[in-house]
Parts: sequence; structure tokens; C-alpha cells
Amino acid sequence: KVGDRVSLTGTIYPGDWQFEVSGIYTASRKSVDRSTVYIHWNYLNEAQPERMRDRIGWIISRIDDAPHSAAISAAIDRIFDERDVQTLSQSERDLNNSFLGMLSAVLGALDIVSIVILVIMGLILGNTIAMGVRERTTEYGVMRALGFSPRHIATFVLSEAVTLGFLGGLVGLAFAYPLVEQGMGRFVEENMGSFFPYFRIPSATAVTAVVLAIGLSLIGALLPAWQASQLRTIDALRQVG
Repeated sequence: KVGDRVSLTGTIYPGDWQFEVSGIYTASRKSVDRSTVYIHWNYLNEAQPERMRDRIGWIISRIDDAPHSAAISAAIDRIFDERDVQTLSQSERDLNNSFLGMLSAVLGALDIVSIVILVIMGLILGNTIAMGVRERTTEYGVMRALGFSPRHIATFVLSEAVTLGFLGGLVGLAFAYPLVEQGMGRFVEENMGSFFPYFRIPSATAVTAVVLAIGLSLIGALLPAWQASQLRTIDALRQVG
């Protein structure tokens, strides 16, 4: 709380540093990093050896005209064009994106792996539904004998696939939600808050996951549903007994 004294051991700036908490900031949006500690530059600078003093890594400027941040950044950089030390000015979003760009290869690999997993899951779903259709061939034959049309049979198979996909999506969310919200999400926010200040499962993502599960189930059930609708009653009833 405000007024407490905190002792930190430095690595980049070696030594034990004593601080007094002067204030605690809050954020109006969850996407804002709340894990940053701001300290007086002079306090660190004056304690450094002479050869390490007066060095600056970042300078943060607040501007009133955000839509023209690119032009303002260029104007700042032009001031230092002919100086010994030049600057690279950019918005906070661009800075974070540049760091995330270093992970583009990893993120691209994850995208490919995700697509492969979805394709495999689609094949597994299709095979599972096809096996279920074969096991109930006689039942479909009885339904055809009772007057159900091929469209009714196909609708029955597709409806079953939608139900399985919906339930599967809910089960997946039941496992993923606590894992991310209570486990991995907190870890990422605490250790990588500068890049992922808010690492949780948004409602839109949860809905998309369920819709994707239903969509994969439907795609996997198309061929089995068509095959079931094409069964002749006499062929289906031959398996009775």
C-alpha cells in the first residue's frame, strides 16, 4: 500500500535498492499492463559508477493528438537525425508488435499445428459417426420401412452429429476455462504482462470454439449421413437376427 517501503535486489543495476510506494495506478481497460513499477531515474543514475551514468533506454511521451502519432514520431526522430545518438519513436502498440514479430515463426508454426489438429479431429469425428451409422443400419432400415424418407434419415444423423459437437465443445470449455483462467492465464499475466496484460478466454472465443466444434461435427457427418440416406430398406433389414 502507499507509504510502504520495498527492498529490491537489482540485476541490470546490481545492488539492493530501497523504495517507498508513492502511489498505485489502476487501469480502465483489462488490456493495459498493470505490472509495471515506475521509479525516479535520478535515483538509479546517481548511484551508478561514472562510466555508466546518463544512459537512457526508453523515453515515454504522452501526446494529445493520438491519430497523428506517426507524424509526431517522425518529427521527433528528425530532431535527432544529425546527432551522435539517434532515436526510433513509435507508439506503444507498434513497440509491442515489434517484439511479438520476433515470435512470428513460432506463432506461424502453432497455426499450422492447429490446422493439422483440426483436420485430424475432423477425420476422427467422421470415422466415429460412420461407425455409429453402420452399427445402426438395421434401425435405419426399420425407420425406412415405417415410412421415414431418406431426408429424415440424413437429418437424424446430422442432428446427432450437431448434438455431439455441441456437447464436446462444452466439455472442452469446461476443461480449458479453469486451466486458462486460474492457471496459465495468471502465469502469463504475471510473467509476461508487458506483452499479454490480459490473457483469458473472451466470451467471443468461447462461442467460436463451440461453433467450430459443431461445424467440424457437421462436416464429418456429411458422408455418413448421405450413405445412411441411400440405404435400401431390404439391404438394411437383412442384418436382422
